[in-house]
Amino acid sequence: MFKNTPLDNMLAIGAVTERSARIWVRVDRPGRYLLRWTSARFGGPVRHGLMRIDRSSPDLTGGMVVTEGLEPDMRYRIALYRESGEQVATGSFYTAPDDGKDIPLRFSIALMSCHQPFNGRGRVAHHTEPMLEAAWQAFRQHDVRQVVLAGDQLYADRPPRLSLFDRSHFRAVAPRGRETILDCTEEEVRALFHRRYRHFWAIPGWRKLLSHYPCYPILDDHEIVDNWGSAAEHQEPHWQDFRHGAFRAFLDYQGTHVRDNAAALPEHMDYEIELGDTATYVMDLRSNRRVGEEPRVVSPAQVQAFRSFLEVQHDKRVLFVVLSVPLVHLPGGLTRLAAWITPDGEDFSDRWSSRGHQADRDELLRLLHQHQQTYPDQHIVLLSGDIHIGCLHQIRWRDAPPTLYQFVSSGITHDTGRYVQSLSAGIMRANRRVETGGLLAGDLVLTRGEPGARRNPCGRLNFGIVELTRRSAADPPWMRFYLYSHRRSEPLCLFRSPPIDCGARSDPGTTPTSMISQLYQVP
Repeated sequence: MFKNTPLDNMLAIGAVTERSARIWVRVDRPGRYLLRWTSARFGGPVRHGLMRIDRSSPDLTGGMVVTEGLEPDMRYRIALYRESGEQVATGSFYTAPDDGKDIPLRFSIALMSCHQPFNGRGRVAHHTEPMLEAAWQAFRQHDVRQVVLAGDQLYADRPPRLSLFDRSHFRAVAPRGRETILDCTEEEVRALFHRRYRHFWAIPGWRKLLSHYPCYPILDDHEIVDNWGSAAEHQEPHWQDFRHGAFRAFLDYQGTHVRDNAAALPEHMDYEIELGDTATYVMDLRSNRRVGEEPRVVSPAQVQAFRSFLEVQHDKRVLFVVLSVPLVHLPGGLTRLAAWITPDGEDFSDRWSSRGHQADRDELLRLLHQHQQTYPDQHIVLLSGDIHIGCLHQIRWRDAPPTLYQFVSSGITHDTGRYVQSLSAGIMRANRRVETGGLLAGDLVLTRGEPGARRNPCGRLNFGIVELTRRSAADPPWMRFYLYSHRRSEPLCLFRSPPIDCGARSDPGTTPTSMISQLYQVP
């Protein structure tokens, strides 16, 4: 069993806009609760809102959108109280700037994924709290305004001895009369996942980050089961109660950070974010993934929604696209060979370059390429996790539209060991090009870091930061990428990219870093 005390009371910050903030809570007992918030400036008025968490609330979770008194680009403190007046949780958040008019001269977006904080015996691993404390310090240093949680914020199947699919562990937590988790009803599966969330999310450093930064999550496979949707059996009827229960639990603990918890499961969990002159599309790669006669990673409705997003947001300086699994990772030939020679359940058939999923990958690449040709001054960055390394790639199209960037950060607490990390890093170094059936081709180039921070790819625990800096709100930003690990509880910068001018078509390496640092005070 897990050896930490399960989660009792917690407050987390979800989606924020110029004048609203979505607040998620989990409490230890039902009742009436009071949220109080006030500007961090001295003497600001105190606002409040009432919420009721009753026994029908999923695992005593709930939320509300606070709006009263909120102004753009302001920091607020918020606290949760019982009806008796006892304070049970606290947090803080910044609202978004006003429709891009008063953009902060410096702000950042953080990227992290793969939160598996336990060792094989169920104790919190020795590196977990130091790593999360290092993230806290780095987020403060870089003025982080958004945190993208790119998948696997919970593991249903790790550590192996504590997996819901391990018979010995399952017997210890199973509802009466159930031999395996696939024998459970949807509600029983949901409750088992709730129990797991209470352990994974009880880590103090994790709670601290989620309570003070707007977090934007998307699910990946381990929030369901390894390689979800890439095995034919996952479409079979006896897996459906499990699917519905796992997805329900994700919505209870994560999806409600960005949307209301509806009675029916949504077709997909895609959503959009705006911050200043940036916009982000978060794409769900698990709800509609399947193999067989009609394989796919995403549905036609998702592709159409993404196409509309690109067109509507063509005037933003930077677009971010969150894909939990990196769009460009394994070469197609290696993927097919490895999937053929390795046993069922391996990871290679879960890649975009596998034969069953390549068509969707190529369609997204063509959409991105076409958009970059039409709007060459706009920068596009793919944000991903999953593969247990950190890296920054440039995808340089051979017909010379602007560079497409792929930024990967994984994992924040899941230490897979040196062998897996070295293998993953070697694969990223070996992957030199991407092609879409001969119609479109690009070179894949690892970005060279600045002196003292050139580890790209890096195979340690890591989190990523994309920093945007400008001289005035009217000026285009300079963009810079960082990958951090930790040295004890201090942030350790492994990689720092040269600054990228977002006011012009991307041409890496042409502008002297010293000049940019002098003009724009980029750290």
